Amino acid sequence: MKTLKDIIDEFICESDYECNITKYPYYKSVMKKQSKAQKDLLNAIQNGESNEVIEDMIEKVNNSFLAANEMYRYYDVKTALEAGIIIGIDAAKNKNNDLITKIEKLLEE
Repeated sequence: MKTLKDIIDEFICESDYECNITKYPYYKSVMKKQSKAQKDLLNAIQNGESNEVIEDMIEKVNNSFLAANEMYRYYDVKTALEAGIIIGIDAAKNKNNDLITKIEKLLEE
């Protein structure tokens, strides 16, 4: 009989989280914007641009980091929901094991 931890571990291995996120077109777009913003900021500092220009560049870098964090948060939530659905289906198939019991066992581990 599989524990909740076994089911989650199998799901994580099967989903190949990092490979999936790097294939996502939005990931590539965010990483390009982040790289460009960082290069632009470095060039502005090296060229002695005004404080206003540099502050604008810093804001662009910050925004690109926020976009990347949102993207990762989306994937964390998506992965958790997918795992929850799989766990729920498995619990429903095995009527002798209550989902709450499985969650409690996982929390104890």
